[in-house]
Amino acid sequence: MSAPAPALAKVRYVACKVRMGDAAALAGLLSLCFGVFVLLFPRWFPHFITESWQYGTLVPVLTFFSVALNAAMYLRIAHKQLARPEPLASGFMALLTVGTVMGFGFLLESVALHAQLQAGPNTQARITEEVLALIYFALIGAVLVPHFVIRFTQNLFKRSEP
Repeated sequence: MSAPAPALAKVRYVACKVRMGDAAALAGLLSLCFGVFVLLFPRWFPHFITESWQYGTLVPVLTFFSVALNAAMYLRIAHKQLARPEPLASGFMALLTVGTVMGFGFLLESVALHAQLQAGPNTQARITEEVLALIYFALIGAVLVPHFVIRFTQNLFKRSEP
């Protein structure tokens, strides 16, 4: 009798283990891109971000972009580890991403309202700076917070391996 063909052997998938290094590398890349945009386009980029926020399109677009980015990274991690992506973890990650971006969106609204109520000199410049800073933190937080919580819960509830 001959040995079984390797192509017919069942591939055993394990649960996907999220590492913080992957999220940190992506956050570093996003931080670098954000910084490059601010340095290369010092007038256009802040103006574009502020106008998008004023028209109400910034937070939904940032939410969609962050969820898509986290989903792609989670699938990449699962593919690299030959692991099975868990639907519950994927949904939880999307929920945490949306919550993080929406939380920063509400914080942005309150900070902008506070800056407008102070009515000092250069109120518009201060609002632009606040919008840029909070959008940067929202983008980085939307990547790091879900992966940190998923990693923490994976360490908290370790499954026994058969």
